[in-house]
Amino acid sequence: MSKRVSPSERIRATIDELFCSQRDLGQVLEEVAIIGVRLIMQSAIEAELTEFLGRDRYARGERAREGHRNGYQPVTVKTTAGPVTLERPKSRGTDEVFASRLLGKGVTRTNALESLVIAGFVRGLSMRDVEATLAEALGPDAALYEVDRQPHLRGDQGRLRRLAGTRSV
Repeated sequence: MSKRVSPSERIRATIDELFCSQRDLGQVLEEVAIIGVRLIMQSAIEAELTEFLGRDRYARGERAREGHRNGYQPVTVKTTAGPVTLERPKSRGTDEVFASRLLGKGVTRTNALESLVIAGFVRGLSMRDVEATLAEALGPDAALYEVDRQPHLRGDQGRLRRLAGTRSV
């Protein structure tokens, strides 16, 4: 497919191909559900840039704001449904920097995922149990990294380690 086709249109084409395939309908629906999350998020961030610039892709004429689209940058967002790879639109020549309200700057996971990790610890799950749950959802490499990046959780584990190394009187 051409590079001039937007990422959301490429995702729609993928969904169409899945429905036209001769595969089991249950498998197709499962994949479409996952790809649908990606389509919704991708369409939203593309619409944000359209609103920011005040015009559609390749639109000419009156400009609400100086600047133009300048390609895409891949970004993976970790969600409770698993990792979702999006193409974050870039802009150039604008007087202010475009920052997506959906993704923000440097967002790589959803609040729901962070809440699940915290809820696991609150419910008394061990570090190993939380890691196993994250490994199921995000893959084996992501689990330890996610738990370790939680500063409030890392601090609690540090206190537990210090107490474990002391003698009781």
